[in-house]
Amino acid sequence: SRQQANPNMDASGSASGSFVGSAIRPPDFIYLDDADYAVSGKTTKLRLRVQVAVNPTKAALKFTFGLYPITPEGSAKTLDFVAGELVTGSSAVVNEPAALGISQTASGDFNVPADGLYAICVTTSAALTENSAVVCAAQLQVRHT
Repeated sequence: SRQQANPNMDASGSASGSFVGSAIRPPDFIYLDDADYAVSGKTTKLRLRVQVAVNPTKAALKFTFGLYPITPEGSAKTLDFVAGELVTGSSAVVNEPAALGISQTASGDFNVPADGLYAICVTTSAALTENSAVVCAAQLQVRHT
């Protein structure tokens, strides 16, 4: 399944293990530093809230969103972004979103990961249904307990 790193993105099911700059838009990076969110006496938690909007042709597949650390790679005239392991607890799934609608869900709360560069990515369980078009969106939310 393809991992796309843009919070506002089109999704497809073609196979890819990295974000290839020539194939899709470069990812929207998020630099996370737990000190930026710290509140004295409170525990910081994150969660993903995600949406999938669909045209009149139902998207008969599953969309799995998550937060991934990313690393730039490349060679002459190329720049790729490779996703690491999914941040534990950051997965949010929209299964077969309805036609002409916007389906949404959220992950559970998860801990702020190690300081570094991240992207919100989506993988699909299969190729997009013929004549279906989707737009995916995701927001990284912060709360303190």
